[in-house]
Amino acid sequence: MTALPEQALQQLICFSCKKYLSVFPIKVYPNKNVKCGRCCDSNEDDGGTVSHLYEHIAKQIGFPCVNRFEGCKEVLGPNEMKKHEKTCLSDDYQCPICADFNGPSFNLLNHMKINHEHAFIETQDFLIELHDVLKSETFFYCGNSCLVLVKYWYDASSQEITLSLEVIGGQRSSGMNTMYTFMLYSIENKLQYKSGIIESSKGGLDCKGLQIDIAKLRYPKNILICKFQLWDSAMMLKKYQFDKKEVHVQCELPPVYDKSNNKAILIFTMDDIGTCESDSCHNSKHQYWLGDQLWWLYIEKKVHDTIEYMGIYLSKKKSDTPCKVKAEITLRSLLGNKFNNSLTLERLYSAGNSWGWAKFIKWNDLNNAKKGYVNPDNTIEIHVLLEVLPTEVPKCSNCEKPCLSCAT
Repeated sequence: MTALPEQALQQLICFSCKKYLSVFPIKVYPNKNVKCGRCCDSNEDDGGTVSHLYEHIAKQIGFPCVNRFEGCKEVLGPNEMKKHEKTCLSDDYQCPICADFNGPSFNLLNHMKINHEHAFIETQDFLIELHDVLKSETFFYCGNSCLVLVKYWYDASSQEITLSLEVIGGQRSSGMNTMYTFMLYSIENKLQYKSGIIESSKGGLDCKGLQIDIAKLRYPKNILICKFQLWDSAMMLKKYQFDKKEVHVQCELPPVYDKSNNKAILIFTMDDIGTCESDSCHNSKHQYWLGDQLWWLYIEKKVHDTIEYMGIYLSKKKSDTPCKVKAEITLRSLLGNKFNNSLTLERLYSAGNSWGWAKFIKWNDLNNAKKGYVNPDNTIEIHVLLEVLPTEVPKCSNCEKPCLSCAT
């Protein structure tokens, strides 16, 4: 079946129920209105004519379920859709801006576009104008099969911006929450602030929001650009282009067990870089299951020959299963790929150990603002392109356990 882009699907809407023309029969009326099989009958003499040409073409099209904003991922043909909709029921949602709408999520999108066009944004960014003493605005975004409500409040007296994000629907069937990040840029497109990855609260908007002190930020012309990024925690993996290799990226989320994956890009954020002391270790906040193993990173600040270095080590939880690993570890720069710092290792991991580099980067280079490694919130981001290769290790004749010396 052929999948149509969202823009094309929005032209194939029933006049009555506002759902896709994905249930037969499809009737065209003298006033040029078109109705789907949910709202008319082929045997009913209501002035409409069945469009056999459309039905012939539509049989080749895969239509998404109208409840896709509520977590349903089904894409079906017209002959299957009616049966599916008998069990996949819609919930009702109230318009977050006015009290004139209460209905299913697929109709909420049309309501927002028609009645609140000023609040509808097509990209994941918007302007925050800091001219007024007090100001708040609400924005509505549709993308990645989810509807998103974003709000900001600005209080000049406290020099604070509060940001809040709610995913409308999208959590009913997945059982997991959507994750997101906020970033603030100056009008010259220079990053001023980046949040960690935040978990969207279930059942509504977190009234506290994310409070940001902007007193130390630079914002010429009293304008900031706010950008947000969504992470689909139901899927956990999304396609990502990394050095011309199409692999999967595992988002920075709590561990998810999946034996089927053995290659991914793991994204780690290390906090409080400025407070690191010599001979101290910092573990990554999150861990990941990959290739039937649990992985994490830790960094170490240590002096070698009177020079302070940051060491990076990829660690595996202790288990009875050794494995071979290929890993490309990259310290990401805000200034672009040419400043990224990468090293590659290929090692045999035993029951539980760590491999890495004690001198990954000089500590002074890490904190050099011209190289852009340390984010404004005092964190660094490290990507690990990791491939885990299961290894059969023969049992030792003495201890009757897998012996790594025999494996090599």
